[in-house]
Amino acid sequence: MKRERLLIIFLIFEASILFYGNAFLGLFESSEARYAEVSREMLETKDFISPQMDYVYHFTKPPLAYYLTALGMKIFGVNPFGVRFFVTIFALLTIFIVYKISEELGQNGLNAAIILGSFPLFFIMAKVLTTDMFLTFFVTSGVYLFILYQNKKIEKNRFSIFFGIVIGLSILTKGQVGIIYYALIFGAMAFYKKEFSSLKIFLSPLLWISAILVSGWWFLAVGIKHQGLLHYLFFKEAVEAGYSAKRFHPGPFYYYIPVMILGLFPFWLLFPSIKKFFKEEKIKSLLGYTIFPLILFSLFPAKLPTYLLPSTPGWALLFNETKDKQRILKMVSILLIAFLLCLSLFVFFKGEKFVGRETKDISLILLIGALFSVAAYFLSFKKREDTVLAVLFVTILFSSISFPTLVSKNQEKFKISQEMFLSIKEKIEKEDEVLELRTTIFSVPFYLQRKVYAFENNFFRKKFLENKPEHILQSEEELKRFIEKTPYLWVIVDKKSEQYLKENYSAFQSFYKGSRYIVYVSPEIKKRLS
Repeated sequence: MKRERLLIIFLIFEASILFYGNAFLGLFESSEARYAEVSREMLETKDFISPQMDYVYHFTKPPLAYYLTALGMKIFGVNPFGVRFFVTIFALLTIFIVYKISEELGQNGLNAAIILGSFPLFFIMAKVLTTDMFLTFFVTSGVYLFILYQNKKIEKNRFSIFFGIVIGLSILTKGQVGIIYYALIFGAMAFYKKEFSSLKIFLSPLLWISAILVSGWWFLAVGIKHQGLLHYLFFKEAVEAGYSAKRFHPGPFYYYIPVMILGLFPFWLLFPSIKKFFKEEKIKSLLGYTIFPLILFSLFPAKLPTYLLPSTPGWALLFNETKDKQRILKMVSILLIAFLLCLSLFVFFKGEKFVGRETKDISLILLIGALFSVAAYFLSFKKREDTVLAVLFVTILFSSISFPTLVSKNQEKFKISQEMFLSIKEKIEKEDEVLELRTTIFSVPFYLQRKVYAFENNFFRKKFLENKPEHILQSEEELKRFIEKTPYLWVIVDKKSEQYLKENYSAFQSFYKGSRYIVYVSPEIKKRLS
C-alpha cells in the first residue's frame, strides 16, 4: 500500500514535468505538425473515415491517433496543448502499467516506473505527438494481460476478449507493428520458459473476432469508399514503411546503438551481467522485449528512433532485474554529476551563441540537477535503492525542465515555426491565399486554419490520390497562372526557394524573415499593410 501511494506521488511529479511546455512550445516539424493538422481537419470536415492533410486524402496511418488528438483539441482548443494532451496521458498510463507488470514479476514496481519515466527517449516522446506512444501503451497493456493470464489471474475467455481489443486498437494505431512486437515478446517468453503451450491462447477465435470487430470496421469503410486503397495500404505503404529506405528515413545497421545509449541514459549501467542472461530465466524471457526488437529493426532499411519506443518498458523491467543496484546507482550518480556539470558549463559559455538568446538560466537549472545527483551519490551509501532512484529522478526532472525552456528561447532553431505563422494570422484576410513554394511546412494549415497552395514540395510523398487536387500546382505554367489571378497572396519559401521567387516573381516583397523560412507578400498585400 505504501508503495502505491509513492507511485501516485511519483506520477503527479512526472505529469507536472511532462505537461510543462506543452502549451507554449509550437508544433515540431514535420511529423507532429502533420498528425496535428490531419486531426484538426477531421474536426473541421467531420470526416472521421478518411484522414486528410491540407484537404488531400492522407492514408499513411490508421485513424486512432488522429481521433485521440482531435478529442484533445475538442476539449482544450486547436492549440499545441490540446494536440499533445493524450500523448502525455498515455505515457503516464504506460508508466502505471509497467509498475503493475513489475509487481507481477516479483520486482519493486516503483523502481521500474521511475526508471521508465526517467528515460530521455520516453520523456521526449511523451511530449511530442506521434503514433508511437499510443502504440507503446497498447503493447505494454498486452504484455500485462498475458502475464496475468500466465499467473492465472484472468480466465481464458476474458483474456481473449481483452487482448483482442488491445490488438485491434494497436492495429488502428500503427497497423501490423504491434503484432510484430507481440510475436517477439511472447515468443521469447515461451521459448526461454519452455512453455509453448501458453501460446495456444493466441489461436483463440474469440481473440481474433474481438480484434477484427475493433479494427476491421475502419478498413472495411475506407476500402468501400476508396477503391484500390486497401491494396495500396497493405502492399505498398506497409511494405515500403519497413523495407524501403528511399522514401522512409534510411539509416545504417548500427543506427539504433547511439539512439539507445542516449535514449536510455544513464540507466544502461544497470544492464545485467552476461552470466545472468544464461542463468536467470526471467532475464532471458525479457530478451524479446529488448534485444530482439533492437536487432530486428536494425535489419530494416527504414529507421527512426521512435520505432524502438515500445521496447522502453521492457528495458525498464530488464534494468530493474539487476540485484546489486546500490553499487551501480553510485556509478549512475557520478555519471550524472559529470554530465550535468559539463553540460551546465557548455550552456553557460556557448549556449547563447548556439540558441541566439541568453541561456544562463538553463545553466543554473542544470547545475541544480547536478547537485541532486551529488545528494543521490551520498544517499546510496545509507538509503534504500528506491530512495536513491527517487532523488535521481529529481535530478532528471531538472534536466528535463531545461529542455522546453531552452527550446522556447528560439523555437525556429528547433523546427518550430509558430511565431512566423501567428504573425501572418494577425494580418491575413479572408480573400487572401497562401502558397508554399518549393518547401513543405505541415504546420501552415494548422496555424492559419485554411487550405494552402503548394508548388514543388513533397506533398505527393506517401499519398493515395484518386484525383489531382487543384491547390497542388504541378507545373510552372500552373504556378504562373495561379499567381497572375491571385492578387492577394502570401508566399512561404526557404533559403533555397527564395532565390527562385526573386528571379521569377520579383514584385513580391519580404514580410517576415526567420532563420529557416521567409514570408513574401504580393504588392497588393504590401500596399494594404502599409
